[in-house]
Amino acid sequence: QALEPDVLLLDEVAGDITPEGVHEFLSLDPMTRLGTWHFVLGESGGRQRSVVAARDRAIRPAESMRRVDYAPGELEALATRLPAESGRLVVLERERGLSDTGAWIDMGGSEVLFVPVDLQSAGWAGSPQDLLRILQARTIRGHILEERGDARGPVVLGGDLNLVGSRDPLDTLVAKLDTDESDLTVVEAERVGERTHATWRSARTPFAPGRLDFILVPDAAVEVVGSFVFGTEDLDREALRRFGLESDLSERLSDHLPVVADLKFR
Repeated sequence: QALEPDVLLLDEVAGDITPEGVHEFLSLDPMTRLGTWHFVLGESGGRQRSVVAARDRAIRPAESMRRVDYAPGELEALATRLPAESGRLVVLERERGLSDTGAWIDMGGSEVLFVPVDLQSAGWAGSPQDLLRILQARTIRGHILEERGDARGPVVLGGDLNLVGSRDPLDTLVAKLDTDESDLTVVEAERVGERTHATWRSARTPFAPGRLDFILVPDAAVEVVGSFVFGTEDLDREALRRFGLESDLSERLSDHLPVVADLKFR
């Protein structure tokens, strides 16, 4: 409620979630005070899935993205490039499909395709996980192109890209997806009160804070009016009091922080 979102892109939603469970979350009092919510729940992903939700706006599923599966032979081709001990990665992907979906949302008379993203974690540049991330990015991009067809409507992506290896997954994902066939643009959101783009931190691991979560927009079709990364630990006492939040709430909830962008569609 403090963020007052119009659109939510949620990833790593528990795989056993039901539409009734998503509805229950969006029907909590802080959410309904903002307006009426409707949503699309992805059907693939196995142990985790994704959700697109919109407040007081028309929303409909991206039909070709209800399930986001790999093209025939893609996983088998990847397996030939991986060491034998990494074969489990491919087996799991074949069973689950991608934790992804898409939804068309009305933005003042025209529709925009919103796509949550959650790529494979861990690894390093050139590692099995990094190669899988690149394949996942290519697969998601292919589904987006299929869904848009010749219309080339605007698409906004957001989520956890897990760029702990190479930049290749990001470059693959955004290639020529803008309405003018240029690449999507990264929203340069900084943490509130800080000069850092870090969206992930965990005191329980040896890793330094990093930038894992992104919003990617078509700058030929949209102006980024404002953006920020939200963590309750970054707020002063007056802000915490005004929003009714606690300083350690974000840390207790998740090692990831929400990325927020205010978009003005042309």
